[in-house]
Amino acid sequence: MDVFIINEANVTPDSIKYYQLIDWNIQALYKSRQIASGILIGVNQHTSKFRVLKEMNDTDTSEIVELIIWKDNRKFKIYGIYSPPQNNNLDLDLIEMQNNTVLIGDFNGASPKWGYSYHNQVGRKIEDFLDSGAMELVYCNTDIPTFLHYSGSTTNPDLAIVSSNLKNYTTREVIEDPGGGHRAIILTIKAGKRTYQQPRRTTWNFKKANWKNYRNEVEEDTSKLDLQGHPKTLLNQFHSILIAKAKRNIPRGKQIRFKPFWNKQLAEQKRKRDQARKQAENTKQSNDVIAWRKETAKLTQDVTISKKESWNKFLENIDYRTDASRTHKFLNSLNNKYTRENPEPKIINNKEISDDTVIANKFN
Repeated sequence: MDVFIINEANVTPDSIKYYQLIDWNIQALYKSRQIASGILIGVNQHTSKFRVLKEMNDTDTSEIVELIIWKDNRKFKIYGIYSPPQNNNLDLDLIEMQNNTVLIGDFNGASPKWGYSYHNQVGRKIEDFLDSGAMELVYCNTDIPTFLHYSGSTTNPDLAIVSSNLKNYTTREVIEDPGGGHRAIILTIKAGKRTYQQPRRTTWNFKKANWKNYRNEVEEDTSKLDLQGHPKTLLNQFHSILIAKAKRNIPRGKQIRFKPFWNKQLAEQKRKRDQARKQAENTKQSNDVIAWRKETAKLTQDVTISKKESWNKFLENIDYRTDASRTHKFLNSLNNKYTRENPEPKIINNKEISDDTVIANKFN
């Protein structure tokens, strides 16, 4: 089960079509005000329910969404939360504290319990929330701070909270900054039934194959076959030749799938941006922070240009007479026609059931 939550997404009903992903169910709390707002959330190939619990208002500018997921016939509740820095009225009473509950988001709450040197009002509310129920903060003081300020200081506004029954099965990892100023957090929960994972399948990279050598070597070895032999023996020998020559001339291994617009120049610019952030985090100097922000803006600009060039190149090179299948697939992906929608759980005897096998047995 994979879930992602993006705060300050600034997504609108018109722009959400650009965030659709194959095999992902994408939902959003849309931007409602001029300040940064909106939450984008996605779940990969699992039965789920999404609802907005709270939008920004005049007294409390926080945002809260709820995602209910069923996995291995267990019900999980995941809350995405965003509380802007100027918000002092974060209301956590909307959260239903029970087993298999996860809270993750940008709280902008300050407390020494997660790396600050002071308290603010939201930080105290979070502490009260942790003390009043069976909820646990997932944090280690050796973790990398998630946010880098213009002043060069680093803090931890991004928090992860889980119910007590999940604490011992949960790990938190702070990874690189995707470009918005905050480092991303990966929360891994290993609880529930163990499922068999298929081994990674080795693939052939036909695009980098040396077809000329392959053809020559196959022709040379097959010319030496005794065609008077038994057909089954000939078939096995021919098959062995094909496999042996393929291994010699066709590279194998797990291939990394890059976006069509990605190139070496973008990879180099990303390396510069990441290096600039590390420099700013180490020195905590405002001029290094400014340099990092400039590299981030440069990468964003270069990505936009590369996407436009990739799109124009696709339109220029497409041949609608011979590339019908490719065109159809590309246009469908743009229109999100391949996205699978997660079905609603069935209500049987006033109980929500999401497991397909259990549903089938009940109906039978």
